Amino acid sequence: METERPKEFLRHVEWTIPTDIEQIDLYEDELEKILSDLGWGAETAYQCKLGFREGVMNAIVHGNLGLVREESNNFDQKILEAQEAPEAKTKTVRVAGDVTREKIYLTIQDQGGEKSKKLAEAFLARDPTSDSQLLKKSGRGGFLMQDAFGKEGVRYSVNDTGVKLTLEKSKETS
Repeated sequence: METERPKEFLRHVEWTIPTDIEQIDLYEDELEKILSDLGWGAETAYQCKLGFREGVMNAIVHGNLGLVREESNNFDQKILEAQEAPEAKTKTVRVAGDVTREKIYLTIQDQGGEKSKKLAEAFLARDPTSDSQLLKKSGRGGFLMQDAFGKEGVRYSVNDTGVKLTLEKSKETS
């Protein structure tokens, strides 16, 4: 009789994501599959997937493309146009980290330079869970990340390249 092989205990990820929002789905689906394979519940895996998506989306849109959402209806079109620019084609979002049966630890690094740093500083100065932020049409990415990873599990740091986001969650906090 053949014995079932145990699932992996650790998955290390290193992804280089192009500055193209349409590529995010591939990576978020892979993360959800990894979490599921390692025994994370479907709801928690889905929440982590959403938080991860927001982190990568912010790295592309606000970091690499340097766009700030204004109250306009054509922001999605601006994103699509900006990511076709030659300078956008040279930038990527770097994701690295480990996922185990008990913990997820990911870093998301943009290549936005100075503009990315300034946008991050403005973001860090606000509370994404405040009533004024929750009622906006946009800008709830920080709330979704904190909802998935907890307030202490979402950290930003500024470096020479741009902004580095760390997402961390232990299974017992899910």
